[in-house]
Amino acid sequence: MNLKVTEYDKYIYETQIKDFLPDSVFDFHTHVWYDAPKPGQTEETMDSRTDGWSSLVAKNNSIEDLTESLRLLFPGKKTKALIFSNGVRNHNAVESNEYIRNASKSSGYPALYYSRPTESPKELYDAILKGQFYGVKSYLELAAPYIPANEIRVFDLV
Repeated sequence: MNLKVTEYDKYIYETQIKDFLPDSVFDFHTHVWYDAPKPGQTEETMDSRTDGWSSLVAKNNSIEDLTESLRLLFPGKKTKALIFSNGVRNHNAVESNEYIRNASKSSGYPALYYSRPTESPKELYDAILKGQFYGVKSYLELAAPYIPANEIRVFDLV
């Protein structure tokens, strides 16, 4: 993890932010991943229908990194996050979902299942129940490549 908190950061937090924030902070959109981006991946090779910049920021954003980041960013506050995988097309979704399931179990953070259009409704339902996921996260980049971005429907993602 590359997050460094300076003395100035601490000063600003203590004098301008801490009392403004509630005692509990919940981040409801948190990507957790490992081993991303894939070798050779660049902005040019990403699916142009999605905003894939986040996978270029860090190779990993593990549950441990997330927990430590929340501790550093919000000292003295109770924090929690809704976690799910990074939506990169060439990730192994089965491995990613297993990682998120384990991360949820170890951290106590609720998690969303990374769905794929190739799954049947029963497979999706069973995976959500088995993994104790709170819901589903889908990505535009998983719709068939021939579908223009402005024509993708929700049924193209599940």
